[in-house]
Amino acid sequence: MTTTSLEPPDTHEPGHWAARVASLSRSRPADDPDLAHARDALRYWRVRRALDPELEALTADTRRLLADRLLEGVA
Repeated sequence: MTTTSLEPPDTHEPGHWAARVASLSRSRPADDPDLAHARDALRYWRVRRALDPELEALTADTRRLLADRLLEGVA
């Protein structure tokens, strides 16, 4: 099994990651690191699509709250 380098999610559009998940899920086990990374990249894009249209309207305090929420559980 070949493992690729883990590219940042924003290096490709969501369609790339969706195709990658589809391809890898047919040929790799569910716990494969590349498959997990592609799924994580799709999650990144879901959050970003929800956040981008609202970002300019958010106050600095609200942005800090969101940043704190995103960092919860990160050690």
